[in-house]
Amino acid sequence: MRGNRSRNAMDNRFPVEMLLPDGNVIEGIIRLSCTGYNHDPLMLELKFMHRSLDAVAYTVFDALKLLRLQLEPEGIMLLCNGACENVAYIVYETISRLPEAIDDLYAYVLQMGERPKMTHQKNMLEYDPALRLATVQEQEAFYQKWLESLE
Repeated sequence: MRGNRSRNAMDNRFPVEMLLPDGNVIEGIIRLSCTGYNHDPLMLELKFMHRSLDAVAYTVFDALKLLRLQLEPEGIMLLCNGACENVAYIVYETISRLPEAIDDLYAYVLQMGERPKMTHQKNMLEYDPALRLATVQEQEAFYQKWLESLE
């Protein structure tokens, strides 16, 4: 048996809405697949309008970013918490990424000058319209400013 089976093998589907450049909103499905082994990557597959995009990474957050990078040149934004400016997948205790936690669908809503709290978690694939959607570049810039605000 390869690896450690501390997480369950997953094959889950999640509805997601997408904002088109013309302002219309369409529906799609994100399918999350992973083997169940800690050190294997997972795959997110996005299906919409007779199209299919996929991304492979070690965390849902990173795979979601890869999907977004494929959509951004077309002006399409995923309407989900993981695509919001002040949302990041981090580990509370160390403020660093932990690849073993790849089945975690929750990310933190970050606030300048504050370390994340468990109450600041949101499901990355759900959408809170009170949060600001952002490009991957804008999200990464916010994360860097947030890190600096902790010093």
